[in-house]
Amino acid sequence: MDGARLLPAEIDRLFAAMPGEEATRVLAFADALRAFADAADKNAAALAIRERFAPLGLKGLSVPSLYRKLADFRASGVWALVPAKWCREAARGTAANAAFVEHWQSLVLSNRRKIRPAWSRLLRDFRNGAEIPGVGTWRDRYLAERGFLPAEGEPCPWSERNPPPGWSLRSLRRLVPDGFAMLAASRGMAAAKAEFGLMVRKTRVGLPCCRVVEFDDMWYEHKVVFPGNREPQRVVEFAAMDRLTAHVICRLPKAIRERDDGTLETLRSSWARWLYHYVLCVSGIPAEGCVMRGERGTAKADATFLEALALVNAWREAKGLGAVAFEAGALANEPLAKGLHDGAAKGNPRHKGMIEQMHATLKNEMGAVLGEVGGGRGVQPEEAGAMVAEARSLMAIARARGLDVEAVSAPFLSWTRFVQAADEAHRRMDGRQVHGLEGWEECGFVAGEFRMKSEASWRSVPPASEMSPEEAGAIAALVKAGVAEYRERRLSPREAWEKSKGALRTVPEYFSPQILGPDLCAVARVNDHMEIAFADQNTGTRMAVAAVAGNRLLERGREYRVWVNPLDAGKAYVCDMRGTYIGAAKVLRAVRADATPEDLAAQLGMRRKVLAEEARRVAPVARRRLREANERAAANLAAFGLEDPVVAGALAAAAGPREPFSDEDDADGVASFLDGITAQ
Repeated sequence: MDGARLLPAEIDRLFAAMPGEEATRVLAFADALRAFADAADKNAAALAIRERFAPLGLKGLSVPSLYRKLADFRASGVWALVPAKWCREAARGTAANAAFVEHWQSLVLSNRRKIRPAWSRLLRDFRNGAEIPGVGTWRDRYLAERGFLPAEGEPCPWSERNPPPGWSLRSLRRLVPDGFAMLAASRGMAAAKAEFGLMVRKTRVGLPCCRVVEFDDMWYEHKVVFPGNREPQRVVEFAAMDRLTAHVICRLPKAIRERDDGTLETLRSSWARWLYHYVLCVSGIPAEGCVMRGERGTAKADATFLEALALVNAWREAKGLGAVAFEAGALANEPLAKGLHDGAAKGNPRHKGMIEQMHATLKNEMGAVLGEVGGGRGVQPEEAGAMVAEARSLMAIARARGLDVEAVSAPFLSWTRFVQAADEAHRRMDGRQVHGLEGWEECGFVAGEFRMKSEASWRSVPPASEMSPEEAGAIAALVKAGVAEYRERRLSPREAWEKSKGALRTVPEYFSPQILGPDLCAVARVNDHMEIAFADQNTGTRMAVAAVAGNRLLERGREYRVWVNPLDAGKAYVCDMRGTYIGAAKVLRAVRADATPEDLAAQLGMRRKVLAEEARRVAPVARRRLREANERAAANLAAFGLEDPVVAGALAAAAGPREPFSDEDDADGVASFLDGITAQ
């Protein structure tokens, strides 16, 4: 066999790295491979090797396996035959060489993608005579191992196919930097801290409901057919979640809209104020106050909201209530070292980790909904481009024929059907009872269930911790007798919310204009039918609002500022043009032509309220005219010598058993009585 004899230094390293019995076995197997290489009958040689080494536990002794081992032996020397356990022992000497390890790790960190190119560079530099820290040149290594210098012109005996002992790629992989250093070098310090930094542990145990509310925006991994667009577009959503119960308090989905200039409209940061307003003024917060966790991107607190929050906190302080604070996650853009470029500023997703987790769960729930295109390029289905092209063609045909594009049977859902699917996914997620939400039992979010074994369904009962001793004893006796079953389950987020929200208090509605801000209002005039009709500039929805704000009837022809939060679209907040808050008005909704009286009751009630307010305006005129009519009737009765029987009877009943009244003592009573009649 070519170049078959081992050098004394290599034999010494073998015996230093493993017990003598193991080293002797390796050397014997090397001799057997040489014999196998020189044998004319490979099968007979392989049989002899199996008879000799199989009882010692050595595997892989078939003819093809022996050929592979022989190739490795020729390429890498005797260390290719050493078991991995003893190779690691040999590499420990390399690991103890701090200067070499530091140099090796710097090569690895310099390559942002793979380790093998760094290993190739190490061996290339070594073969080319470079001085490796902690090792020296290859000639120095040659002298240390063999006791003499290589001959003049002798090439380096080591290469990628035959690396120095302890320098194999498998061995040096164990000396690469840890995950933090690798990620910091490849992507930046912020990414490394987010992935490998020490985590701050937080718990929901002890939180009041809505003490912490998390806000975030999310891109659905679906495209939809939306009226006015030329092709399917993605869907985005604002959402607010209670940290205690993991319940989504409110959300605002929106399809991406194509503008006339070709740009796309997604969520506006000002729309986040709709969610902030809903939490504060519609849903409510605890007396202890609220921490609103958002971000510095879309779901942020702008100057308008921060000014409104200062007013709200001044009111809450005067009432002895806790403050409302808005927290945006810190931005991390730390360089690897001073003097290097800063990294791109990024927020910490764990700052609002509960709602981030909710978004992931929601996307899993909607994975089977039609129109799923993944999270972006590189991860979307291969057919996504062809699906969009087909839908674009169908939508163009529908527009050309004057048809509703949402009626097109495309590979994507219409906006209306997608909203229904998203609503259903949210309901399933909010109603799930099998989940791993932290601290659930400690918060008391469990329910008991009981049934007799003769019954098919379970009945809800209090959990064992909330039962009286008598109730617990009775159920325990039935279970012990084998005639009943009892179990406990986790509440769903919706059930936990219903159990916990009772103590929430809303911020007065007169703060609504400040919280929502002037850019979200509409300026409209009261028409002749006592309605404020306008098209919302943000959502494009046409609305009609009854011109009664609070208990005040608005004036025909006068302009007012109106805010309608789409998350609570049945109510409008009205100010005059100077910004003085007037009150909340009802948003009018059309009912079907075949509506029952019950369906019409709400609008008929508002109609009666408006007419009653209108009647109050003309009441003074009506009273005066009725008084004049009564005076004429009395004069006519007196001229005919008659008496008004209605007035006489009423006056007699009011006087009771007393003497007939006189102008002096009962003038006030008569005036009140007449006012009552005229008012009717």
